[in-house]
Amino acid sequence: GWGKLHAKPIAIAQGDDPCVLLDDGTIECWRGARETLTRWTIPGAANVTKIAMHGSRLCFITSTNNLTCGRLSAANTTFTVTPSLSKSGILDVDLRADDPSPYLAGATCWITTDHNVGCADAAAFGFAAPTDISNAVQISVGKNYACARLSGGTVRCWGDNQYGALGDGTAQTPTSGTSVEVAGVSTATDISVDKATNSLSCAVISGGSVKCWGIWLNATAQRTETRAFELPDVVDAVALKLG
Repeated sequence: GWGKLHAKPIAIAQGDDPCVLLDDGTIECWRGARETLTRWTIPGAANVTKIAMHGSRLCFITSTNNLTCGRLSAANTTFTVTPSLSKSGILDVDLRADDPSPYLAGATCWITTDHNVGCADAAAFGFAAPTDISNAVQISVGKNYACARLSGGTVRCWGDNQYGALGDGTAQTPTSGTSVEVAGVSTATDISVDKATNSLSCAVISGGSVKCWGIWLNATAQRTETRAFELPDVVDAVALKLG
C-alpha cells in the first residue's frame, strides 16, 4: 500500500505510474488500485539528484552527473534498461515517450555539464539536437520539439514550429540542428513544454509571472501566439509543469 516513505520526498515524476525521488537519493514508485497498491524501490538508483518520466520510460541523474534511462516493466515491479541509455557528465534530462502505449520508444534530450545539448532518437521526431546552444541549464522535451533555458534567462527552442510552438514570432520550422530564441522571454527561471499537444510552452519569469507561447486553449476559445504572452493574474510563481 501507500505506507510510510523511508525518507522525505523532494521531487515527483508522473508517467504511467507515479515515482518519487527521496532525499536519501533513492526512487520509489507505485502501481495498482488504492486497495491493492504496490510500492517498490528502483534497483540500482542511488545518490539520485534528478528524475524525469513519461509513459513507462524513466531517466535519472546521480550526484556524480551520470545519466541512466530505461523503462518500467509491464508489471511495473522492475526497472530495465533495454533499450538502455547511459551517459556521464549530464546536468539535466527530459524525455517524451512515443505514442501509442506501451510507450517503449521516444526521444530523450539532455544538457551536459559543459552546457551543451544532446539528444537520442529525437531526429526521428523532427528535432535533432541543435549545435548552436552552448550555455543551457534546463531542458524540456515535447512531442516534436524541445526547448532549453539558457544561463542568462533566455529560452531557445527547436523542431516543429507549425503552431508557433518555438515562440520566435513565426510559424516557420528552422533548419534541422538549429534553434531559435523565444521572443519576449529574457529572465526565465523555469520552463515546461506540453508533451501531449505539441503546441504550448511556458516559462516562469523572474519576479513570479508566467509567459506562454503556442496554442492556448480554454473552455470557450483557442488562441495562437507565436511570441510569448503573459498570463493574467499569475504572481509569485516559482515552478510549472505542463502535461
